[in-house]
Amino acid sequence: MGKKFSLANVRDHLVADRTILANERTMLSYLRLSLTLFVAGVSLIKFFENWILVVIGGLFIPLALLAGILGFRRYRRCNAFLLTLKEEENETISDASWGTSSKKEGSGEEVDPSGSP
Repeated sequence: MGKKFSLANVRDHLVADRTILANERTMLSYLRLSLTLFVAGVSLIKFFENWILVVIGGLFIPLALLAGILGFRRYRRCNAFLLTLKEEENETISDASWGTSSKKEGSGEEVDPSGSP
């Protein structure tokens, strides 16, 4: 028997993939923020002699490290959650929506796995 194709299941699968890609873009945004803060901090320290700008530059460097760490932690936490959801979705799709059927033991008649008569 052929596999049943459901547009709703494909749409759900694509939504999960887009969400994973959005999570990766967010992590790259955190990385961009971190690098920008670091470069700004180093630039303020090296190129200016005003003590206020040097202090601000000194604050930017730890903030850059903090932004990088928080962004990476957020990415890992969201990615683990999304992969768990995607695995559950794949199990659901393979179990219920592909229309596979099995035979009752001893009777020889086919049974729909969804439980409908």
